[in-house]
Amino acid sequence: MGLLTGKRFLFLSEVFDPAGGGGVKATSQHFRRLHEEGAEVTVITLTPTYEDRDISYPFTIHRILEPVSSIDYSATKLFNLIYSSLGDNTDKIIDKAKDYPQDYFDYICGYGSFGALDVNNVFTILKEYFHSAITHIIQYDPPFHIDSVDHWKNPPKLDCDLQIVCSPVWSDIIGGDSLVVPVIPIINPIDIPESSLIPWEDRKYDFGFINTILHKGFNTVLKLISSMPNHTFVIKVVGGMGTENPIHDKLEKWFPNVTVVRWHKSMCDFYQDCRTILYPSLWEGFGMVPIEAAANGCLVFANQHPIIEDANPDFPVFIDAYPEEVMANWFHYHRDVTANNIDLMYQDVADEWKEVIEDTLRDPELMDKHIALGLNAIDKHKLKDILLWNQYVKTLCKLT
Repeated sequence: MGLLTGKRFLFLSEVFDPAGGGGVKATSQHFRRLHEEGAEVTVITLTPTYEDRDISYPFTIHRILEPVSSIDYSATKLFNLIYSSLGDNTDKIIDKAKDYPQDYFDYICGYGSFGALDVNNVFTILKEYFHSAITHIIQYDPPFHIDSVDHWKNPPKLDCDLQIVCSPVWSDIIGGDSLVVPVIPIINPIDIPESSLIPWEDRKYDFGFINTILHKGFNTVLKLISSMPNHTFVIKVVGGMGTENPIHDKLEKWFPNVTVVRWHKSMCDFYQDCRTILYPSLWEGFGMVPIEAAANGCLVFANQHPIIEDANPDFPVFIDAYPEEVMANWFHYHRDVTANNIDLMYQDVADEWKEVIEDTLRDPELMDKHIALGLNAIDKHKLKDILLWNQYVKTLCKLT
């Protein structure tokens, strides 16, 4: 019998499986684990299921939007559907939750637009309706305010009994008397290789990059592509930010050294096509990609961001190239600085990245060291994950 046997959780989120992204993966696994601890879990989400794919869960999921075809709705189009429907369907989220008695749930959990952002006060309304429930917000991505200079450095104390954050860095920053618990995302077993790895020298591409949006460092990668024409790059497009980037279909025309890929059943298939993974991310919740890549035998180059460092302290080759004001707040910088100056900044960043990359690739001993450290990183991550998860469950028990 688990520690949470008999406890009932309501989870509200606009995005859930099969929508993509690190936060979606993390929250879906989070509630699988609560179920394994004995909890009864109910999810209410806008996200439709794919009618032509079987996605099974051991708990109840109420989906507001009707099923769609995976052929007609790519990951990005699925995000578009969800967010374009957000305003019109929040009342349905509330009504579906109110089908349950007011004293039914022991915990109400919110994420994204029904959590830290609380679009249309859905979380607030249901928190007041289920008056006997303990509330907590799962914050796998930093909520930001366009006028905040230090958006990632200053995650807010939210109006809930328990605030779950995805990095001990955030927990330390919020600190004080606030009840803030770090619960790092677990790595999906499907993304960890079960068999022997493809030899490093036999892989198809020199460099791999995931998620072609600006705050993940896409402009830096574009500069690297153009300045390193003798190296091959594979770009994986994933759903996110609710928009389709028109540059995706042009990359292979512009750059003969680029291949664009999309859906993979397992990320192992992608990672083991790559010798190296580039991770120049500026807006970061946890930093799962470097750990997944390292477990698949990739050499990883990463931005020296405090959250990425906390998640991946040993094995990446860290590059500290972005100006301090960009590290503090990408949004603020891009709003207040002219386009020409931003472009020059990315060029300078790419030049420094290129220098570090080329120096590293000329040193086989250094490469082997970082790859070996990466192969051991998943075990360290699992130990940290178990420790923090157990502390979280104990905290939940103390709240009741």
